Amino acid sequence: MRIVIAAWHLRDFNVGIGRYCRNLIEAIAKVDQENEYEILMAEGGLPAVSVPNVRLTRIRFPLFRRRFWEQVSHLLIRPYDVLHFPYDSRVLLKRGKFVVTIHDVKPLLFPEVYLGSERLRRGIDRIDRVITDSQASKQDIVRLLGIPEDKVDVACLGVSESFSTAKTDRSVLRKYSINQDYILYVGSGDPTKNLGCLLKAYNTLSADLRAGYSLVMVGDLKKNAALLKDIEALKLSNRVTLTGRVDEQDLIQLYRHAALFVYPSLYEGFGLPVLEAMASGVPVITSKVSSLSEVVGEAGVLINPQNFDELRDEIIRLLMDRALQDRMRKNGLNRARQFSWEKTAMQTVESYRKVITERLS
Repeated sequence: MRIVIAAWHLRDFNVGIGRYCRNLIEAIAKVDQENEYEILMAEGGLPAVSVPNVRLTRIRFPLFRRRFWEQVSHLLIRPYDVLHFPYDSRVLLKRGKFVVTIHDVKPLLFPEVYLGSERLRRGIDRIDRVITDSQASKQDIVRLLGIPEDKVDVACLGVSESFSTAKTDRSVLRKYSINQDYILYVGSGDPTKNLGCLLKAYNTLSADLRAGYSLVMVGDLKKNAALLKDIEALKLSNRVTLTGRVDEQDLIQLYRHAALFVYPSLYEGFGLPVLEAMASGVPVITSKVSSLSEVVGEAGVLINPQNFDELRDEIIRLLMDRALQDRMRKNGLNRARQFSWEKTAMQTVESYRKVITERLS
């Protein structure tokens, strides 16, 4: 098979879909030497790939817009069997089988928050196969988009070994002016991340616990007006550290040194930060909704994300019980070993094989 992956999001390795694209491509290069791959890129860094069956092709246009790039870039190369968009978008003209990764269906579940519910439905008939990150997300896609269940494959995300094997480096803490123990959050600031609940729970900890543990929030949050307003209203400016975006090496160290990782999201297609935290040996508290319980299994504490009192009580319980922390670290590390990018890549390649055996639509 000749497979083309349109990896627009390699423009940013350190954020969400960009990290998924990079890790998937690098893992495919390790596990599949049989098929031929061409990776289409717009700009940004190159994935670490040096095998003969994977070619990296950069395509740029004077009119540099994502939608235009998506529609045209794959028409400028030689014919292929499968075109894969590793994120949710559509093509007007297919030259072979068309595979899309739909990570989640948030616009359909939270239309009051996200625009694009109609865009998500548009062009469904052009998709030959869907890949998604979890069984929970698959159920949502089948139920809300009407895609047949046998056309949706699950390829769970993975985690790099470096999260569990990297050497400890406390200098990263000084870089971000972190000078004491801390509770960690990693992610975006969109409303479904439920950061207001996290701040309320932290704010209602005892004065002694707040003095002993700051709250460190990693991600593109420094200009998040709602978050900044909440921090100011709760008078937490001197207790909350917003690092901004960080590269993967710094992220590994920020996980490594955290006392506790908290992720009270209302919905996730997968929840990669939860897996990364477990792989880093950090006790995890997250929500018992959507895919999160599927990822965590019995290795973390699951809470109702609508109840900040419950979240606060579990934070207190964990911070006060060292034996429980040790048990959760061990369980989290064991759970994280069940996930790898190589496994993600093999499941993705299997989806390519399935779609190519079907009659061209």
